[in-house]
Amino acid sequence: MCNRLLRKDENRREDDPLRRPIKRRGVYLAEDEPYATLVTDMRFDKQHVTSEFKPKWLLQSPSAPAGSKRCRTCALRAMRNAKDHDPSDPLDFSYDFCPLTLVSEDRDILATAISGTLQKLRGAPTYRPETIRSLLLPYFHRLPLLRLLGDLQAKKDPKGIFEADPSSLDFKTAMTIRDCTFFLKASLFILPNAS
Repeated sequence: MCNRLLRKDENRREDDPLRRPIKRRGVYLAEDEPYATLVTDMRFDKQHVTSEFKPKWLLQSPSAPAGSKRCRTCALRAMRNAKDHDPSDPLDFSYDFCPLTLVSEDRDILATAISGTLQKLRGAPTYRPETIRSLLLPYFHRLPLLRLLGDLQAKKDPKGIFEADPSSLDFKTAMTIRDCTFFLKASLFILPNAS
């Protein structure tokens, strides 16, 4: 049944926003798998906006040098940018958001992080991102799931990746948690008039 719906989505018109992305076409669900997770339809429509993001490192790595301000993801990005850049151009360390900022208690820092998560926002073309961000800020500020994932990362990888045993189940769990994708779907009915 599900694979039939996926094929139907692949055959939609080119300009149909519900058409299945090219990178996912031809990939279907295993029909012999005995377990499944049901997820709400996360596609945007006239009543909802959607976005997705990977929170990655939600606490500073125990392997990071003392006083580090960047998470491992941002530090790696900065290192690659510095290594590959043309010396005549200024360095560009811009990024959508630093995962460490998603669990910040500072509402201004958190608002900037939320803006980064909205980079892949779909739907609501008449709403300014600032409007959506201001409505999501209270939700993110009290979102226990991100803090729980950070706590699990600390518990499952207390020494950092340089001292971890890559074959241990705890380390594998910590790395899996760092690769989770968050899918965000918000009802437009909670938004004020388009601005």
